[in-house]
Amino acid sequence: GNNTTSLIDEALNLETRRRQTTTELETLRAKSSKYQKEVIFPKKKENQDISQEVAQLKEWKAEISTLSKDLKELEKNRNEAIAEINKILESLSELDSTTANPNVGSSSISPHDVQSQQSVQET
Repeated sequence: GNNTTSLIDEALNLETRRRQTTTELETLRAKSSKYQKEVIFPKKKENQDISQEVAQLKEWKAEISTLSKDLKELEKNRNEAIAEINKILESLSELDSTTANPNVGSSSISPHDVQSQQSVQET
């Protein structure tokens, strides 16, 4: 029904956002690590003022922290949506097994069916 569709949409939307956030997080982590190695450390060695650079790094670290929290939340919500979808699928398969029609069960494909089809194609 409609509820299932919106759940699937929600799960897909959350997964898309999770991937985007992961990419953002990894990019920012790499950027700040590179910045430390290539900008902050050399300046520090030369005893130059690095207060602006440290401020920039702190800003990125705060952003990283926020993105990490967002990511955990997105993963939690995505997993909950998937769990809901699985519950619906389980209840549907239970309905199938209680139906009087004996042919319902035979519509599912077993690994054996797939293997026998493959061996036919090979010959």
